[in-house]
Order: sequence, then structure tokens, then C-alpha cells
Amino acid sequence: MTTVKTAPEARSSPASTTRARRVPLVGTVLALLVALLVGGTSGWVVRGGVDGSQDVVAAGQSQPSDRQAEIAEFVNQYEQAWQEGDADGVVSMYTPNGTATFLGTTYRADDGSLAEFIGTGYASLDVLEPILVSSDNRAVMFHTVTEGTFVDIMRFTSDGELLLVSHEISR
Repeated sequence: MTTVKTAPEARSSPASTTRARRVPLVGTVLALLVALLVGGTSGWVVRGGVDGSQDVVAAGQSQPSDRQAEIAEFVNQYEQAWQEGDADGVVSMYTPNGTATFLGTTYRADDGSLAEFIGTGYASLDVLEPILVSSDNRAVMFHTVTEGTFVDIMRFTSDGELLLVSHEISR
């Protein structure tokens, strides 16, 4: 019978144990950095850059069209008219047969019910950005008022003067 000598079993030294623990730690730190980079870049793109100045995001497009940018500006003017209680100004932003359905109740531009609803205005109204605008002249956004946060869906005329065809608000 032949006896073969083998090397003594390697013992874990403090240095090899530290190195073994460091590898997963380094991997975890790198994964976190990559996640932060991806998340930060996504936020930067959605919010329109470092200063968050982009107020409109075009659905399915890299850049909003002129009409979509016009819709974003229209929404800002519409918001201001509501804040000031300018019923005539708000109603003038609708087509003659335009409708506003707010929490299940429909008001019309042509019969005075919308102007009556506006009353003294909504000084606390704040339309949140960005506004999502689709190529079929629809806009989706959130707004806050004293009563809470609501979702808005607006449909605009497809050509000519930009006017609201309908505005729906729900919780």
C-alpha cells in the first residue's frame, strides 16, 4: 500500500475571512450606486432636467409637439382663471357645448351651470406637474385643492383654436 502525503488543511486566516466578507459588500455597494444612477436619471428625464422645469410630457414621444406644449400653457391659464374665480374666463376656454364633469356631476358651458359652479373661485387650486399630453389632444394631470388631490382628464379640440371639449375630475 502506498501512502500519499497531503498538505495540511488550509486554515482560515483573518485576512482571507475579511477578503471573503468584502466581496459581497463591494457588490452590494455597486448595485446600490447603479440603482441610484438609474433612478436619478429617470427622475431627471421625467421632471425635465435639474430644475424640474418641464411642465408637459408627451405620451409615447420624446418631445411634445407645438400643440401639446400649447395645451400645457392653456392648462396654466385655465388654473389661474379658476384661482381668481373668473367664471367668464373659464367658460370662454370651452367649446360652446363643452362639458365639465366633476365628481359625477356634469356642468355645461352653454347653460350657465359651469359659470355658477365656479362661484368665487378656488384660490387653493394647484395643478401638479408634469402634465401628460397624448397625441389625440388629451391631457391627464393631478391637482390639489383644500379638499384633497384629484385626477383630471381633459379633451381638447383637435385643430384650430385650442378649446376644452370636456374636463373630468375624479378622486
